[in-house]
Amino acid sequence: DVIAHGRRRPVENDFERPIFGYAQGDLCTAPGLDETLEGCDAVVHCAARLRSAKPEVFQRDNVDATERLFKLCETLGIPRFIHMSSVVVYGRREHDGTNEDAERFADDDPYAQSKIKAENLFAKAQSTNVVILRPGLVWGGPFDTRFTGRMVGLLEKGRCFYPGPCNTPMPFTHIENLGQALIRVLEREIEGVRAYNITDGSDASFRIFVEQLALDRGLPLPHLGIPLQWVDPLVSMIWRTAQFVGVGEELPLNPMYLQLLNTPARYSIDRARNELGYAPVEYEHMA
Repeated sequence: DVIAHGRRRPVENDFERPIFGYAQGDLCTAPGLDETLEGCDAVVHCAARLRSAKPEVFQRDNVDATERLFKLCETLGIPRFIHMSSVVVYGRREHDGTNEDAERFADDDPYAQSKIKAENLFAKAQSTNVVILRPGLVWGGPFDTRFTGRMVGLLEKGRCFYPGPCNTPMPFTHIENLGQALIRVLEREIEGVRAYNITDGSDASFRIFVEQLALDRGLPLPHLGIPLQWVDPLVSMIWRTAQFVGVGEELPLNPMYLQLLNTPARYSIDRARNELGYAPVEYEHMA
């Protein structure tokens, strides 16, 4: 039985199946959260701030809120806490089979910094066992307006282009694969603190993803590509200016995304395969 939580009231089609209950409120401020958690045997913490021009917002929403929720779980004796992290904790560099024991490095990315800080909260876990899931770029499903929906919109308007070659492997994670991993975690007794990389296990690049998406939806293929040596300084200049005036989080493309699209990023999912029985499958247009 699932008790869902969110900052707003759900609409009728938010859930494919009936849920056991729903709690509304901000994790940073909502009173009565302990009453909602009472009697739960696991908490799945997915809430996070993805974009902001202010580092203190990442600290508040990704670190402080996580700490508050986890402390409540320990106080109430909830045995399991599943924390949704990200492969960004390994740093923006080339990856070829990076596993969960690799050094974590946040570069100058405040989001990655906050995810590492959140993970560090569990080092002193006492009564609650913790599983950290580290997905890549999550995509797919009816509510994916952040990535797939945005790409479809750009393709429909003929505004999709490749900033650089965009032919290096990216760590895509379909929402159904992430859901499968989560279910397998909940079905097992995992002691202590354990982390798992969760990706689709493919070598699909951004270029391959977009081309297959266009073919699947019957849309024109994008043909415009801008050399990396041209687009990189331009994006960096726009990003710095936007950050200075406080609107950086509104930009669809920034230097971090540009690097992601053009840097090989393969992460090992062997631990999830071997310990959880995780078996990613291809979905939608990637099949």
